[in-house]
Amino acid sequence: EFRRVLFRSLAGRLLGDGADREPWYRKWEAMERDALSHPIDALTDRDDLTPRLGEIACPVLVIHGEADTAIDVAHGRALASGLGDIAKLTVIPGAGHAPPLTHADGVTAEILSFLSHDLQIREAR
Repeated sequence: EFRRVLFRSLAGRLLGDGADREPWYRKWEAMERDALSHPIDALTDRDDLTPRLGEIACPVLVIHGEADTAIDVAHGRALASGLGDIAKLTVIPGAGHAPPLTHADGVTAEILSFLSHDLQIREAR
């Protein structure tokens, strides 16, 4: 029962409002307990790479969910701002923390547009 409560809490943060959560509950419940440690560790034990943003020289697409309650959209804006002219920020309307899961069509369109634009620039050089 604890896992179910945990999954409901995580789903609210990761998927946001309006997403069909039941498939994710079933998927997470089927996972072995040890398999859950890797995604949890990725959320809690990651390094802060903010001081190294200046080392990035290639174009960057920052995708952020408008309704992300895990990491406020202001952080996505700050990340894009910190990267300067090489960054493009895309805020996905209505998306929570995991836009590729809940708003795949919109995210895919943004990625394809970004890559197409970047490829055109590189081909022009």
